[in-house]
Amino acid sequence: MVSINETDIMNERQKAFRKKLQDLDADYSYQLKEKELENQNLLKRLQKQEETMVELQNKLKRQDEVQKRHSEYDDLKIRLCEEKIEDLEEELKQKDDVYETKIASLEKRLELKITIQDNKKKRRRRKTKNWK
Repeated sequence: MVSINETDIMNERQKAFRKKLQDLDADYSYQLKEKELENQNLLKRLQKQEETMVELQNKLKRQDEVQKRHSEYDDLKIRLCEEKIEDLEEELKQKDDVYETKIASLEKRLELKITIQDNKKKRRRRKTKNWK
């Protein structure tokens, strides 16, 4: 038979064991809640980082689009400048042709005037020779 003292000791041991289990359970629950809170905080940080990453990607896309538009604009400006240069070169060539034509015309007129003057001088010489 079990004596009263042994029963009391066993009861005390069971109480102590249950108390230790409760303490361990409470400690485990506390650690679990701490880990859950830590995980929630980490999850929030991760979500913020993802949002920041998405914002940065969108910003980068916008910058790429702006840079592309600037590049297209620069290409267009270059093309327009090249066309303007070609137009100016054509206009200059036309003016050169006009001036060359005018110069040739003036040279012919000058030659005609010189010829007329020479002819007048020759006539005068003939007239003066005939008079004498």
